[in-house]
Amino acid sequence: MRKSIKYAIVCAVLAGVIFVYPRVYGFIEGIFDAMRSSDIRQEYEKKTTDWLLNEINSYNYMRAHIAYGVLVDRKEKRAVPIIIEKMKKEKVNKSMYIQALGTIGDKQSIPFIVEAIESNKKDSQDEVYWHGNIALANLKYKPAWDVAIDLSRSNNIYDMSLATDMFEVFGDKRAIPYLEEIRKNRARMGDKIFVKDENGQEVELRMLSVGHVDKVIDMLEDK
Repeated sequence: MRKSIKYAIVCAVLAGVIFVYPRVYGFIEGIFDAMRSSDIRQEYEKKTTDWLLNEINSYNYMRAHIAYGVLVDRKEKRAVPIIIEKMKKEKVNKSMYIQALGTIGDKQSIPFIVEAIESNKKDSQDEVYWHGNIALANLKYKPAWDVAIDLSRSNNIYDMSLATDMFEVFGDKRAIPYLEEIRKNRARMGDKIFVKDENGQEVELRMLSVGHVDKVIDMLEDK
């Protein structure tokens, strides 16, 4: 009886070591890799897509993240299901994954981006809401156009800024009248805008200059 208990304990310990070791090793290896991330990036840019798709699941977070970045830069659509799965599991990095889906530009990701926005607070200061709407604009999702119009009619500086960025990404001349209204509203606010930080102190909010809105209008007029 005692022998069987000892045997069970030894097996449990070994199983724990087998499970934990690659994760611990991957973590330690990642710390050293962080010091030469640019070299690893250059190396990974020469790798095949299949190799990178496998590496994205590495226990070494640094290497997995670099592989992920290369796939996104390549706009590799085969990475979309993996990114969506990670977005479902890792709540913390949701906005980062949404940005990646928008960059890749695969329309199969639209329902997942919409779901992420709907399940989150609808606030232009929220990263998921901001990057989600930018991603949908990049995907030329028609309902996002209406969202941009609604935001453009707001007197909230964050809403106006998000609307401006969305119209820029859409790249549609029909946005010019809405941008001109944003410009007028922004000009009324004056050169500097002050808001209270988490400590109640007034700080200058450097966001959405009139000049930036003018640049977006000029860009659309040239199209």
